[in-house]
Amino acid sequence: MFRLSQYDTDSVTYEVLAVMRCDNSWINPDLKDYHEALNHEKIHFMIAELFARRFRKYIFDNIDCHFMGSYNVLFKKLMEFRKEMNMYQLKFDAACNSGRLKYEEKKFKVEVVRELNELKKYSLPTVKLQTCENIKR
Repeated sequence: MFRLSQYDTDSVTYEVLAVMRCDNSWINPDLKDYHEALNHEKIHFMIAELFARRFRKYIFDNIDCHFMGSYNVLFKKLMEFRKEMNMYQLKFDAACNSGRLKYEEKKFKVEVVRELNELKKYSLPTVKLQTCENIKR
């Protein structure tokens, strides 16, 4: 989820959230391997958070004070990130056969955790940028 949460004369704040919808999950609590399935779903959430952090980093690295009002451009870029995330989610499910191949699942998890740690600086959901008038030169 992405939104412009605050815009004033001093700054612009964008909010980028990783959101998982429980009603979209196929997990059934009566399953024999419910906990394993839940662990698999947690990795999907970690992937969503990874792409949220990547998008926050994109905003920090690419949006300057002259570009901050270009919400439509950012929204288009967000759609690119979402498409990439969806492909990554499908790649994850295919590689580990939707959680049946634990070794492959663990390889993905290690890689996602590694990159989440690299992007720890972008773990807060908000990105606050100063307007040009408030940047001291």
